[in-house]
Amino acid sequence: MTTNEINAWARITNLNAECSGKKVLIKREDGKYLTRSRLDGNIEWTENKSLAYIYDYNEDRVGDQLQEVERRYNAKWTAEIYA
Repeated sequence: MTTNEINAWARITNLNAECSGKKVLIKREDGKYLTRSRLDGNIEWTENKSLAYIYDYNEDRVGDQLQEVERRYNAKWTAEIYA
């Protein structure tokens, strides 16, 4: 395991503990939230939190997806609990 993989694992482990069983938004390092185009289903990013797509952390396997993004692209997306 590389240092990046260890860091990603630790970060995702913390997110899993914090977000398990909750609804979450996915956010990039620059603060933009993941959303989806309603017309064609394409993934887009928005600064408007109210337009962000709401995920079920467990059912949508958000932690696994975030870890894969971090492993592949060294990008640090995160999950924010939807309130």
